[in-house]
Amino acid sequence: MPTWYICQQCGRCCRWPGEVKLTDYDITRLARFLGMDEWTFIQRYTKISFYRTALALMDKPDGSCVFLDEQGRCSVYPARPKQCRDFPHRWRVPNLEQQCPAIPIEVSQQEYERRLREVDADPWMETESVSSSQSDSTPSPKPEPFSHTVP
Repeated sequence: MPTWYICQQCGRCCRWPGEVKLTDYDITRLARFLGMDEWTFIQRYTKISFYRTALALMDKPDGSCVFLDEQGRCSVYPARPKQCRDFPHRWRVPNLEQQCPAIPIEVSQQEYERRLREVDADPWMETESVSSSQSDSTPSPKPEPFSHTVP
C-alpha cells in the first residue's frame, strides 16, 4: 500500500539547501495570492536559477525560503509553488522520517491517486481572488499564466 504523508507545516523543508524553481503558473498563483501583478512579484521575490533555466524563489540571508515567516511556517501555503506542493509525495528523500515530521498513513492506490489529484488542483488559478484575505471569490475561466520565456 502507498504511504501518504500529512504535512505538519513545520517549515523544515523550507530551510533545506537548494532552489524552489517556479513554473509560469506558480508565478501567476503567488502574485495573485499576494495581491500584486506578476512583474512586481518577479522583481521582489525571484532570482535566476543556478543553471539559468528558470526563475526560482529568493532565499533569506540564512538560506531559508523568502516566504518562511517568524513562526517557521509558510506564509503562502495555500498558493505555494508546485515543487513545494509535491513534497514529499513526488520526491525521493532518503530517510524522510528522520528529516520531516509529516505523519505517514497507508492508503489504497486509488486513494493515493485521488490525493495527488487534490494536490494538483489549483483553486488560485480558477478564481478571480487576488488577495489571501478574500474568501468569497467567484469562479472564472483559468487565466493565461505569465510567461517569462524568451521566444
